[in-house]
Amino acid sequence: MLSIYLSMVETDEERDLVTRIYTHFERMMYKIALGILKNPQDAEDAVSEAFIRIIKNLDKISGLDKEKCKGFVIIVIRNVAIDVYKKRKKDEHLNIDEAYDISGGDVENDFLEKYDTDVIHNAINSLKDEYRDIITMRYLYDMTINDISTMIGMTYDGTNKRLHRAEQSLFKIISEVDYVKQ
Repeated sequence: MLSIYLSMVETDEERDLVTRIYTHFERMMYKIALGILKNPQDAEDAVSEAFIRIIKNLDKISGLDKEKCKGFVIIVIRNVAIDVYKKRKKDEHLNIDEAYDISGGDVENDFLEKYDTDVIHNAINSLKDEYRDIITMRYLYDMTINDISTMIGMTYDGTNKRLHRAEQSLFKIISEVDYVKQ
């Protein structure tokens, strides 16, 4: 598969970057996709689609260190796998707890205690991609605003404003559902 991805890029620098991403993250990407999709063939398809998306966005990750690149790769594979899952199971809702393990994350305990996790996950999934990704990077991967701003190519203030808007949108969606644990 690597040779197919390498044929999609033009320069030696891009080939080197694709090779490094493939070497370092292909197995992790497959595990994330398999965890979401529960099907090896669908997971392989998701990884292939994710690599195509990553190759189309090489300019965004070419200057990032390994950890920031990893965050970008995780977001891409997660989004691709969720898209595949939604296409395959339109009538079933996605339970993120089963999709990938967030039990060790630093999600706000008060918020989780107050609201049902399914409501939170559905609300996060209904956000625009840019909001869902910034919420994921900040609260699931515990990235700093500086790291996020570098990764998405925005200023610190712009990233902070986007995060604030994402949080407001999330709270608005959740309050519209009006489901608080009893």
